[in-house]
Amino acid sequence: MKTFIERRKQKRLAVNIPANVVSEDGLKRLAVAIVDLSPAGALIELPAGEALPGRFTLLFERQMQSCRLVWTHEQFSGAEFM
Repeated sequence: MKTFIERRKQKRLAVNIPANVVSEDGLKRLAVAIVDLSPAGALIELPAGEALPGRFTLLFERQMQSCRLVWTHEQFSGAEFM
């Protein structure tokens, strides 16, 4: 049996927050959902067939957070706040 090792430095809170991703150049905007959240980053659910750029701004709950894409698997992506 494989043991799961938690590598996150901070706990994440399960949420369901509507959000928008805006590309660095401001030309692309994408509606997404934040699935979990911590002070260091977020798990983002994307619409089918969409992908996030390497760097973007995440807009949610009257907040603007600069982000770096860390990983992607199917319709989910992990983002680190910068």
